[in-house]
Amino acid sequence: MTAISCWHGNKGESDGMRKLYSDNVFGIAVQSTYRKLKESDTSPLDVTFAKVEYLDYENDYIDPSKSDRMYASKKQSYSHEQEIRGLIFTTNQKTCDDIKKNGGILVEVDLNKLVTKIIVAPQAPSWYLPTIVELIGKYNFTFNCEQSKLYKIPFGFNGFAP
Repeated sequence: MTAISCWHGNKGESDGMRKLYSDNVFGIAVQSTYRKLKESDTSPLDVTFAKVEYLDYENDYIDPSKSDRMYASKKQSYSHEQEIRGLIFTTNQKTCDDIKKNGGILVEVDLNKLVTKIIVAPQAPSWYLPTIVELIGKYNFTFNCEQSKLYKIPFGFNGFAP
């Protein structure tokens, strides 16, 4: 059995990904890095991390002997996602039963090692950011939290090309 955790891999925020996978008012984005994702895993499970390869399934070949590549490929039309996947391959019957029963598996991570910062939705109400900051402090996390700047107009930009 294979369990997969998916992460967006662009350097900055993506308006498209935010609209697809979160509530534009109360959603949050967890910013991290590929290195931090790998280093934060404290689980006893063997997690493999792979960058998704976007393929033309009519013309590109996937070697079936390389199971991580089979589970880390997608159609080219999804390339805007720039996805990174955490993969767990297991034949352990208890783990397989847990995955089936719970619809997934919990993987232990050190959040202070994983999270670079939390980015609050660009259209969140004014009380939302302080609430998230308070929760971060309450649980003694050390990462920062900020409001998304996705829809902020750059200083001096008037919307018209010269």
